[in-house]
Amino acid sequence: CIPRQEVGMNLTVTLNAQLSARVTDRALAVRAEKIGLVLHTLSSQAARSRAHQGFLLGYAGASENEITEGAARLASILPAARRESA
Repeated sequence: CIPRQEVGMNLTVTLNAQLSARVTDRALAVRAEKIGLVLHTLSSQAARSRAHQGFLLGYAGASENEITEGAARLASILPAARRESA
């Protein structure tokens, strides 16, 4: 049996070219924070901030329901971002 771990389980999500041309990962992270999500931006880890747009999502300590709810909340901020111009 492998014990449940609270760290080290991550998923990298990148913004496609169409979305990243309209909004930065940092702008999306600010929106996400307003609805209770913490998004770790890829641009904050890159030497060239526009080169890598997306998020590192941690899920080790989350239940399946929490992951589903978080994904739905993240999806809720994307429609407005698709309509923006960068």
